[in-house]
Order: sequence, then structure tokens, then C-alpha cells
Amino acid sequence: NGNASDIGFYVEPVSYVNLDGKSVEFDNSTESMDIVGDLRTDITTGFGDDTINVMDSGSDIESSAQVATGAGDDVINVEDDIDGSANVNTGSGDDTIKVGGKIEDSASVDMGEGQDTLALTYGDDSGEDDTIDLTQIANRVDNVEIIDLDNNVDQKVAIDWQDIVDLTDGDNDLVFVGNDGDVIDFSDNSDWQLNGNETKKVDGVDGDFKEYVSTSNSSVSIFIEDDIDVEDF
Repeated sequence: NGNASDIGFYVEPVSYVNLDGKSVEFDNSTESMDIVGDLRTDITTGFGDDTINVMDSGSDIESSAQVATGAGDDVINVEDDIDGSANVNTGSGDDTIKVGGKIEDSASVDMGEGQDTLALTYGDDSGEDDTIDLTQIANRVDNVEIIDLDNNVDQKVAIDWQDIVDLTDGDNDLVFVGNDGDVIDFSDNSDWQLNGNETKKVDGVDGDFKEYVSTSNSSVSIFIEDDIDVEDF
């Protein structure tokens, strides 16, 4: 592989490619790309299980970058934020986007069809910035099935049924995966009811879950992994 510069990525087994502000389109083979620095330009991949890593310290997908990964089980790892007017579309397949910062400004994410996971890792062990604003995310992200809080940070998410509707597809089911120390806060527990006291399994997801159903709209459900703490319920 070639040497890294400020803007570019590695494509295996192809040598280092310098984007130099140009859009890049790949064929239908599986690709793995390591972005060097912030991603500010367009990347389009074809069919296949693609991986895009924007993992330099503090690196964002930003500006007006357009990232489209097409069909396949794709993974996008972002060290910091997705911001500016960037747009990410992962197409069909069971896709994962892992964000170390926030999704903000006028950025947008569409995870398409499939069982798609948004992994949120921002915050630190001191409790700094560890509260996740689900409304901010729901205003920018569509078609998520799983929110993954399973990391070394204790994170807190306040639940509003409209956010669940905005985040999910037509099934209106959202799964929360996490661990002891993570918190789901039902700020108004009259909006939700526990669907039975026994834990349940969720297809395609490891763990045991309890289901909470919206009292405003019975088609809206959230499944919370049993290790996650539940407040105000």
C-alpha cells in the first residue's frame, strides 16, 4: 500500500488512492476502505459487503460528502461526527453504522431495508456527554432497527414514542442493545406499557429483551435488553 496523505483511503487489494476532492465509484466486488482524515467527497460502492473506516483521531464524514454503499451487509465506522450536509445511504442489507461522535447539522442517514444497526459510542467514563438525544438523531436518521449501546460508556437515552416512529421503518419496532450502566429513561411512563414480565428473544439479535408498547399507538414497540437499566417505569 502507498503512503497516507490528508485525504484518501486504502482499497484492498488496490494500492492507496488519493481522493483529491473527486467522487469515486467502485464495482460490485466487496471493498474495504480506510479513509485518511475527514471524508468530504463522494463514495459509491456496488453490491457486496463493504466496509468504510473513517477512523483517524477526530475524523468526520462532513461537508457535502455523499456515501452510498448499495446492496450488501455494509459497515461504516466513524471516529467522530457525521455533520455538515453529508448524506449516508447504506442501501439494502443488514448494515451497521458506528458513530463515535454525533449526527448533527443538516447531515442525514438512511439505512435502507434490512436489519440495520446504529451503534453510538460517544461519551466517556467520567459521564461527559453521555446522554443521547434521540430526538436529534431521529430528525436525521431513517430506517434503523437496532440501537447499539454495548460499549465501555454508561449511556442514557430518553424515550419518546414519536422518535421511535421517526427512526424506524414501517414496522415501528426498535431494539436497544446495551449493558449494565446504560439507562433507558421513560420520561412519561403513561406513554408505555410493559408487554408481559418475561423476557423475549428478538430474531437476529443476541440477548434477552423486554418489550414495551406505546399506549398512544399499539404498533410502536421497543425491545430493551435485560442488562439495561430502566428509569421511571
